[in-house]
Amino acid sequence: MVNNDPVSKRSTFIIDEASFVALYNRYWYDALSLARQLIQDDFVAEDIVQNIFISLWKRKDSLRIDQPVGHYIKRSVKYAVAAYIRDRSKKETIPLASLPDVVHTTTDAPLLHRELLSKLTGFIEQLPDQNQKVYHMRFNHALNNPQIASLLGISEKTVRNQLSLALRRIRAYLIKEGY
Repeated sequence: MVNNDPVSKRSTFIIDEASFVALYNRYWYDALSLARQLIQDDFVAEDIVQNIFISLWKRKDSLRIDQPVGHYIKRSVKYAVAAYIRDRSKKETIPLASLPDVVHTTTDAPLLHRELLSKLTGFIEQLPDQNQKVYHMRFNHALNNPQIASLLGISEKTVRNQLSLALRRIRAYLIKEGY
């Protein structure tokens, strides 16, 4: 039995102009909503859904849908979105020229690391005495703020302020040096 009602639950659906218009009017918005939800890009979602309906129209003479039409449309959207994501991920590669030089020469990594540590150590030695003490106690001796405060005879708030100031100065230095 052939049923050309596009909104019926189950049908053998033969596409002619009238049934295509009814199919488009009934399922276009649902298909677009699903595509938007899956792809998070309105323009791409619209293109995908339009291409699905164009494909249905082009194959109207040979296509027979022997299942609920809504399920067929949803599955078509899911497959089309998956194909778009797959194709996009193949095209979106990062050219090696855009990567930092450090990535190109992994054999230089230990040398660059030693150089960075040397510069950082030299800069830390130039910090004010209180900043140096707090920094070394925190990061070299793994003491927490209350322990540092107790050893230096200062408040925890002073420890936090000194540590914050030291880290801010170190960050600014590293940025200036291009790290």
